[in-house]
Amino acid sequence: MTRPNGVIQLYPLVRIALMLILGIMLADAIPFLSNPNNSVTLLLGTTAVAVIAIRHANFSSISILTATTFLGAWLMAIQKTDSQLCPTNQNITYKAIVTDTPVQHGKVLKCNLLVIDVAETNNTQAPFLVRASILKDSITQRWKTLTTGSAIEVQSVLNNDFELFSSSKFNFARWMQAHQIQATTFIYYTDWQDSQLSNTEINRIPTITKLRLQLLQVRKSLLNQTWQQKLTTDNQALVASIALGDKSNLTYTQREAYSKAGVSHVLALSGLHLGIIYSVLSFVFSTLLYRFVRRDWAEFIAQTVIVATLWAYIFLVALPPGAVRSALMLTLYAFVSLLHRDRLSANTLAFACIVMLIANPSSLWDVSFQLSFLAVLSIIVLYPPLCSLYKGSSRWAYFLRPIWNLTCVSVAAQVGTMPLIAYYFGRFSCYFLLSNLLILPLITLLLYATLASFFVQGAPFICNLLTYTMQWLATTVQKLVEYISSLPHSAIDAPQINLIQTYLAYVLIAFLYILGLYIRKWLRIRQQIRQL
Repeated sequence: MTRPNGVIQLYPLVRIALMLILGIMLADAIPFLSNPNNSVTLLLGTTAVAVIAIRHANFSSISILTATTFLGAWLMAIQKTDSQLCPTNQNITYKAIVTDTPVQHGKVLKCNLLVIDVAETNNTQAPFLVRASILKDSITQRWKTLTTGSAIEVQSVLNNDFELFSSSKFNFARWMQAHQIQATTFIYYTDWQDSQLSNTEINRIPTITKLRLQLLQVRKSLLNQTWQQKLTTDNQALVASIALGDKSNLTYTQREAYSKAGVSHVLALSGLHLGIIYSVLSFVFSTLLYRFVRRDWAEFIAQTVIVATLWAYIFLVALPPGAVRSALMLTLYAFVSLLHRDRLSANTLAFACIVMLIANPSSLWDVSFQLSFLAVLSIIVLYPPLCSLYKGSSRWAYFLRPIWNLTCVSVAAQVGTMPLIAYYFGRFSCYFLLSNLLILPLITLLLYATLASFFVQGAPFICNLLTYTMQWLATTVQKLVEYISSLPHSAIDAPQINLIQTYLAYVLIAFLYILGLYIRKWLRIRQQIRQL
C-alpha cells in the first residue's frame, strides 16, 4: 500500500494553485512557453511521468506539480495566441454588439463591443472584444440609442498598442489582458450605423455572452422601476452599485470620497455583499428551520437553498466577475461546512483560485482578483489570532464582541491588501476602521431594503416605506462618507512603491506574524509554568 503523499499532503490545493500561477507567469515572460505546442508537449510529458511513477509518492507528486505548472503555461499560451488573431492597424468594416452599459466620458461614449463579423475575413475570424470610444453627435444624438445588446455596423481602425495608454500607476495592457479585450478603437459618429444580425451571425455569439446580455436587460428593467425615481441622483447611483453591480452612474466625486474614507469596496458588488446575504440567510435558517427539522437535514437544506439563492442573485446582476468569484468561494464554504471541515481554509480559497484561473488565466493580472484573494487570505490567517486578543467576560461582552469581530476582519483585510494598494494606487486611508464600523451596518440594511423592494411592487404602502428607508439610509451613508473623507489626513497619498518594495512589505508582514505567534506561544508556556 502506498504511503500518503508527503509532498502535497499539507495544503495540496494551495501548492497546486501556486504552481498554476507560476506557469501562467512563465508563459507570459518566456517566449518558448508562449507557444501552445511547446507548453502542451511539456504538459503531456510530465503528466505521463506522473502516471508511470504513481507508486513512487514523492516523485509522482513533483511530476504532478510540474504538470500543473505547464498546464498554467498552456492555458496562458492559448489565450495569448487567440489575442494575436485580431486584425489591427487597418481600416476594417465589421458588425458588433454592445456588451455593457455605455458610459459618457466627455465628448465620447465608452463601451465594449463584441466583434462578430469582419467583412475582410469572410466570417473566419472568431468573435472578440474591443474597447470602443464613440464620438458623440450633438445634432442627431444617435449615440443615445446605444444600449446593451445594440447591434451596429462600424468602419474603424483597431489598435492593440496598449502601452500608449499606460502610466506609472496603471498598466493598461494588463487591464485589457485580464478582461480579455483584444483592441481599442475610436469611432467617428458618421462611421457607425444601426444594424441587424442574421441568424448565422447570432449563432456565432458565445452562449455565455447571449445569457449575459439577456440578464443585463433584466437588470436594466429593475433599475428603471418607478421607485428609483423617488431617490436622488447620487442615491440612485449608490443603490444601483451595491445592489445590482451597476457603477456606470457613480460620479468621480463619489468614487473619490469613498476611496479616501477607505470603503470603496462597498461600491463593488463582490464578497462583502454576498457575505452579508449569506450570513443573514444562515441566521434565518438557524433560528427557524433547525427548530422543525433534524439538525443534519436542516443544515443540508439550509446550505442548498442559500447557495441556490446566491447564484440566482449572481445571474440577476448579469454575472460580474468579482461576484462570480465570491459566489464560488461561498459555495465551497457551504459545501465543506456540510462535511464538518474547516470552512474558511486556505485549501478552499486555493480551489476557488484554481477554477477562476483555468476559466481565465489572464485574470491573474486583474487588480480586483489580486485584492480579493489577498483580503480573504489575510482574514483566514490574521483574524483568529486578532479575535482571540479580546477575552471580555463582562456584561457588555455580548455587545462588544460583534464590534471587536468586525474590527478584526477590517484590520486583517487592510493589513493584507495595504502593500498592494500602495503599489497600484499610492494611497492609504487613515480612517478605514471608523468608516467600516459606521458604514457597513448601514450598507447591510440598505442592501436588504433594496432587494426587498424588488418583491413588493404590488404593495404600494410597503414599497413606499422601503423607498423612504432606502433614501434615508443612502443619504446617511453619503453624508458619513463625505464627512470622513473631509477629515484632515483622511488619506495619505504617498509616492507609488515599486514591486520589490511591495514584496519586502509582505515579507515584513509575514515576519511579524511569525514573531507574534512565537511570542504568544512563549507567554502561554510562561503562564503554564507559573501555575505549576
